[in-house]
Amino acid sequence: MAVVTKYGPGYQDPDKLTLPAAINAGGVKPNVLIGDVAIANGDSATSVVYVGKVPSSAIFVPELCALTHTAITGLTDLDAGFTENVDALADGLDVSSAGVKSLLAAVSTANLAKRAWQIAGLASDPKRPLTVMLTLNAAAAAAGTLSWRFGFVNEV
Repeated sequence: MAVVTKYGPGYQDPDKLTLPAAINAGGVKPNVLIGDVAIANGDSATSVVYVGKVPSSAIFVPELCALTHTAITGLTDLDAGFTENVDALADGLDVSSAGVKSLLAAVSTANLAKRAWQIAGLASDPKRPLTVMLTLNAAAAAAGTLSWRFGFVNEV
């Protein structure tokens, strides 16, 4: 074992001349997509809720990405993602009983600091907003409410 010193992306490495990017050094404030939608009894599988748009270069803040929901009987499979990859953020959320779920459940710890375009599975940054959406993969057998928060930071 060896004692090492490592520098995160928000701390200036003394051996490098470049300053850390503002997005990593705390120089930007988070933005949050906030909203809710009523789910009706009988809303069928493959129904879609368009949440909003995020810059393709955004980085999500896990503590600010949550879905609070009432009990929606039958809705045992809900995905969160982008039009390019519908379950990139969360795959198979069970919202049949009331609770709170992470909207980044499908994003591994190693990928949490990646840009939205990378999480969406795109080969390069399209430099345009990405549409965030929720997809019902099971029919709702009861009415209820989905309330979301998608928090992110972006340099622009």
